[in-house]
Amino acid sequence: MKNLAIRNTFLTALVSVSMTLGLQAVAQRGMEMQRGAMMIHQEMVKMAKDTLAGKMPMSANTDKAFGLMMAPHHQTAIEMCRTELRYGNDPALKRMAQRILTAQQREIPELLSLARRAR
Repeated sequence: MKNLAIRNTFLTALVSVSMTLGLQAVAQRGMEMQRGAMMIHQEMVKMAKDTLAGKMPMSANTDKAFGLMMAPHHQTAIEMCRTELRYGNDPALKRMAQRILTAQQREIPELLSLARRAR
């Protein structure tokens, strides 16, 4: 268990460093990070950190693990879609974001219900 905690601490730090390096690369290319892009990056980092910190529900059962872990994955996608809808400019991407948001909002309760029933 101690090794797992050390590994997770290391991986959490690695996620933070990779986010910082990614942002530095954007800055070095002379690009300004748009607010929406920054928020999308932050959602991805939060999901990775939550996973490594043990906040992501786990199960030894493949079916349960799939349902339990896909639900927060979907929630992150929903937040990213909301960011695209608020800050994005491309009409086609905004339409896709709305479709994804609608579908994944419906799928989360179904995933959790199926995970609870899995044997």
